[in-house]
Amino acid sequence: MPKQRKYIPVESAPSPVGFKPPGISNTYKESVEMLSTAIALFAIAILVGIILLTLFLMDGKTPRTLARIHGVIAIIALLLVIISEALYRSVPQVAGMSVIIIAALLGARLFMLGRRNQAFPKWLPAIHAVIAAVGFFLLLISL
Repeated sequence: MPKQRKYIPVESAPSPVGFKPPGISNTYKESVEMLSTAIALFAIAILVGIILLTLFLMDGKTPRTLARIHGVIAIIALLLVIISEALYRSVPQVAGMSVIIIAALLGARLFMLGRRNQAFPKWLPAIHAVIAAVGFFLLLISL
């Protein structure tokens, strides 16, 4: 006789990542708070990015410290979005997260080219900015 499966009610099912950290419940309010924090950090990263893009378009050089600050803030915000997605499974934010990951990869490439003192076309940072802005907008409307 085959063994019968035990079904777990949805309320007591394990979290999507396989564990549930102590003190965290999968509520909509916590998801919105985490996503709001990420959006605020992305807004700061965008402001720093606008400064970087302006400096680059004016004379072709950008301060490396400012570029690092921009990258670190954006990475922290992206990690918050990824954690929020893993814990709360919000489908609308997947599109924004995916687009921002593409922008982050392009930003990492720009950073590495700058670190090696290799020249790159002026349109490349502009494309990075446009892709990041689209991802930010998609995250914003997912709230």
